[in-house]
Amino acid sequence: MNLLLGIALFAIGFLLAIIGGFWTLILAFMDHWGWGLACLFIPFAGLVFIIMKWSNQSVRRSFFLQLASLPLTGLGLVFGGLSAFNFMSTNTITLSEDDIFVEVPESEASIDTEQESSATQTPASSPTPDVAVSPSPTSPVSPTPNTAASPTAKRDYTQYMLIGYAASDQGDYQTALINFKRALNERPGDTYATKAIENTEAIINRNP
Repeated sequence: MNLLLGIALFAIGFLLAIIGGFWTLILAFMDHWGWGLACLFIPFAGLVFIIMKWSNQSVRRSFFLQLASLPLTGLGLVFGGLSAFNFMSTNTITLSEDDIFVEVPESEASIDTEQESSATQTPASSPTPDVAVSPSPTSPVSPTPNTAASPTAKRDYTQYMLIGYAASDQGDYQTALINFKRALNERPGDTYATKAIENTEAIINRNP
């Protein structure tokens, strides 16, 4: 409602300003062609013309018409700005930490059960492939046994996977491979991380 009122007030004020300005210009040409050209091309010449011809009733009316447009356009801008501010404040979405770190790769609940059952699995018996990490500006993380499925480990796993997917989309397969292997270190034997490593290594081998 306030937005419509603001638009209406601004439109009316703008229309009055245009009518008043053209009226002053016509009166200037009627008085003398020099005044008309001055009002048309020289800034503030119209104001000088109004002051000089203030005794003319038509000139005063054109000035008051333009003056009346100022508060209307100002109120229109105020109502429009308030409406926009209220709309933005009522439609703001606050993202929590849980919304940012979303478990994207996992779509089946059975995977979490398998990871919890293998929490005591040692690195020697884990099915982690022994693949050397290619040189990269980012120093590789040494594999550590995932002895507890803590929230921090899950968050690190998700971050590594997301970074790997993003790097793969940008064509940076070396960075993607490093982050997929870091994710696999957080969750040894993870199907998604293992498959991502295999696909990335295949792309790197095809494009040395």
